Amino acid sequence: MPKKLTKKQKRQVRNFVSRNIILVSVLLIIIVSFAVFAYYKGWLDKIFKKEESPILSTAGGYVTTVDNLKDIKVNFLDVGQGDSMIIELPDGKHMIIDSGKYSKAKNAIKEFADSKNITTFDYLLLTHADLDHVGNMAWVIDTYDINYIFRPNNYSGHTKSAGLPSDFNSKTEGGYVVTTETYAKFMVSAYNEKCTVEIVNKDSDFTNKVVFGGVEYEYTFDFLTPIASKSQVKYSDPNNYSPIVMLKYRGNSIMFTGDAEEEMLEEYVLEYSDQNNVDVLKVGHHGSYNATTQEFVDAIDPEYAVIQCGLGNEYGHPHAQALQRLKTHDENMLVYRNDTNGLITLSLGGGVSFDLQNTDCTYNFTAGANMPTTLSLNYFEYLQNRQILVA
Repeated sequence: MPKKLTKKQKRQVRNFVSRNIILVSVLLIIIVSFAVFAYYKGWLDKIFKKEESPILSTAGGYVTTVDNLKDIKVNFLDVGQGDSMIIELPDGKHMIIDSGKYSKAKNAIKEFADSKNITTFDYLLLTHADLDHVGNMAWVIDTYDINYIFRPNNYSGHTKSAGLPSDFNSKTEGGYVVTTETYAKFMVSAYNEKCTVEIVNKDSDFTNKVVFGGVEYEYTFDFLTPIASKSQVKYSDPNNYSPIVMLKYRGNSIMFTGDAEEEMLEEYVLEYSDQNNVDVLKVGHHGSYNATTQEFVDAIDPEYAVIQCGLGNEYGHPHAQALQRLKTHDENMLVYRNDTNGLITLSLGGGVSFDLQNTDCTYNFTAGANMPTTLSLNYFEYLQNRQILVA
């Protein structure tokens, strides 16, 4: 049994505490503050919890022998104020990234797909759940055969998705809940497609190879963010669920950023610094000032930039600050925009080249708020007049 303190010892303890009460209080405050800070930074999870094992993507691994070596073509569709890209890969596969919103975007997707006889998208990537990206995704999935879907770690809280199993529409603590009917329709269509649906993070990379003349050439989709494990991806702003993805082929590359904003761009720079130089940047969030930081642009060092935005859009995209940051990085930077150039087709493969529906780039460094209101041809006229995409 422990020996009791004598009256003298008790008096000594009381005297020590009274003399050092301020010091003890300060130490307690520091310890509690650090514990709270460590909790919110996730450090305690790393110390006391087992790290989630990375779940690697199963999207790639294909080897295809081809009769001629084709470029990759990234087609930035003119969908108005929104994003939609269709990528033609050198092995005959196709990817669609986002779907714009409303009928203009749906028509642009259909007309382009029809012109290329596309009935299957081997890969579909939804960057995030905003209407101008997810607007037509349910229609895309219901209209075309889809072999593989990448999606953000967003839970659908709308009644239309209430019947989805919990392991498909999973709700993580602190995760983002999307309550729109449009996102719910996408989730239902994705589930009903019965293909692989993958939540994106840095482990979603995949590579395919083409063999031409006995030589192998590979293309890689390198998912660089989000950095966290798939089920742990959490942001307060839905735009930051957009993955930063680099497509590499034959020594050339393009970086896609969705609507990723400052928080995500800072996360990228802290993780990768300047190790990934790219030829082409798909500018974030339609050229918004808070989705193009100087640190990010300097880190990836692009020579070209593409902005998907609609002529006369209500947000004034692209913003003058974003355009100035591109210009500050490289005064010879070439910028192409859907609102001025219409459909934009980028070719990657032993070089970089662009085909523009409207070749006039006079206003490409003019902020959206200062743009004239009549510029672009429509897509159907482009096909009729030039025929270059249906050859």
